Amino acid sequence: MKIFLLIVSYIVLDVISSLIYVGLLLLLFITMKKVFNMNEEKWSAFFKYRNGKGLYSIMVFPYLLMISIMYPVTMFGFDLINFDYRVLGYSRDYVTNAHFIFKITKA
Repeated sequence: MKIFLLIVSYIVLDVISSLIYVGLLLLLFITMKKVFNMNEEKWSAFFKYRNGKGLYSIMVFPYLLMISIMYPVTMFGFDLINFDYRVLGYSRDYVTNAHFIFKITKA
């Protein structure tokens, strides 16, 4: 039963974190469009800046914000199901996130 709760909690937390990330990314794009009065030429120039570094930089900020939001939520979720090895739940997200950020900065 505990393994089932662990798997379900991972799935729920992944869905929540994905929705938060997409929402923050879209909010950032909408804000940039309104503030800088972006048109097609400005977006193209921004995304092609330094061979795509502009796009990577705009995608990392909401990702880091999502990680900082999801950390307490993950801690609460694993405390809620009272899982014995809840440290695994905390570390799994942050090891994969660190790998993703390192991969982006190397590109």
